[in-house]
Amino acid sequence: MLFINLLSCIKKHAAQVSLAVLCVMSTIIITPAMAETLRIEVNKASILKLTQTPMTIIIGNPALADVTPQENNILVLVGKASGRTNIIILDEAGDVMHNYDIAVQEEQNGNLTLYKAGKQWSYSCAPYCERVINPNDDAEAFAGNFGQVMSKMGQMSNAAAEAAATVDSDVGGISYGAANAAGGSVVANNGAQSGAAGNTPVEELQTFTILPPQ
Repeated sequence: MLFINLLSCIKKHAAQVSLAVLCVMSTIIITPAMAETLRIEVNKASILKLTQTPMTIIIGNPALADVTPQENNILVLVGKASGRTNIIILDEAGDVMHNYDIAVQEEQNGNLTLYKAGKQWSYSCAPYCERVINPNDDAEAFAGNFGQVMSKMGQMSNAAAEAAATVDSDVGGISYGAANAAGGSVVANNGAQSGAAGNTPVEELQTFTILPPQ
């Protein structure tokens, strides 16, 4: 009697069970772009090759990772800070091509982390240890290290600007020959103007600067 009741119960709910199975299967089918985990390192570039051309790229937290599209369906991923985020890639129709979980972590080889009184300092040892910029470090130490790096970058930028100015001066002197030959207007260091061709000796070309167009 118990067996008959169990059999009738199974027959009664067979349609519901089949429907539930179909629902589960349909859910799996309509979400092919399930999340995959990509692991990248801070301050390092990784290449992601896609099979289709992406139309839209959505980054969960741009402070942790950056994505730059390249030709041939290539994406360049760069880790900025340790943490987890995600990247969703859509096609032209707005459908999800890929949904990646991004795990950004510090490079393990040659890195040293110092903890003292609840504060953190990060070093890169290759082989000598030097301070590195890590947003997870102590706020005061991070600000000081970041300021030093920016100051050094500013000095390098100024040196590059001075070098470029020197090159521009040389180019200006050379360009003056063409402008003077064409009767162009030039100004000497003392402010005197000359518009006639051939009025200035070649050895004095470096003392002139071409006027910008009015």
